[in-house]
Amino acid sequence: MDRIVSVGSTVTKSFEADELSIGIAIDGRRNTRNECTSSYNALLGQIRAAFISAGVSPELVRNSNFSVHPHFESLYEKDEDGTYYKASQRLEGYDFNADIDAKIEVASQLASPIWVALSSCGKEVSFCFTYGLANPDEAKRQLLVEAIELSREEASILAKASGATLGSVISISHNYDDEFPGRMLGGFAEAPRSTQGDAPRFVPEPIEVECEVNVQWELVI
Repeated sequence: MDRIVSVGSTVTKSFEADELSIGIAIDGRRNTRNECTSSYNALLGQIRAAFISAGVSPELVRNSNFSVHPHFESLYEKDEDGTYYKASQRLEGYDFNADIDAKIEVASQLASPIWVALSSCGKEVSFCFTYGLANPDEAKRQLLVEAIELSREEASILAKASGATLGSVISISHNYDDEFPGRMLGGFAEAPRSTQGDAPRFVPEPIEVECEVNVQWELVI
C-alpha cells in the first residue's frame, strides 16, 4: 500500500491597487435614429474632452458598444368587465445606449480631476470607478508559490513524525477566492454628482487575494 501525505494550505495576501478602471454609460432618448447617433457622437466628444481637461490621453477612452432601439409606450383600455388591457403601442422616439471604459494608473493620482471633468458631461452620462490590479495573474502566481511552499513545510513535518521522508508530488490542485469579484477588482465607487465641481476623496483599499492548494506527496521509508 502506497504511503502518502496530503496537506492543504491557504495563503491570503493584500496588494495595493495599481489600476483605476472607469466605466462610463451613455443613456438617452431622441425622436429619430439619426438624432440618436448625432447625440451619441456629441456626448462621446464631451467625454473625450473631459479626459483631456483632466490630463488624460483621449486614446485611453474605448467604446465597447453602441445601440439604438425604438421606445414604445403601451396604451391601455378598459373592457366591459372593467379590466384594463393593452390595446396598442405607440412609438415615442428612440433610446440609445453606449458603454465606454478607460484604465489609468493609480499612481497618476488623476481620479479626482477625472471625476470632476466627467461630472460636466450632463445627466445622460453616468460613471463609476473601480480600483484593481493591472496584472491579477501575477498576484495569483505569487500566492500559489507561497501556498505550495507552505504545504511542503507542513508535509515535511508530518513525514518526519511518521519516520519517513518526503518524496515526489503525486497530485496538486489549487483555486483562488474569486466568489466575490469585488475582492479581486477592488471597491466599487459611485457617488452623486456635485454641482459645485468638487469630487470625493479617493483612497483605494488594499486588494485581498486568497489562494488555496492541496498537495499529495509520496512518503519514502
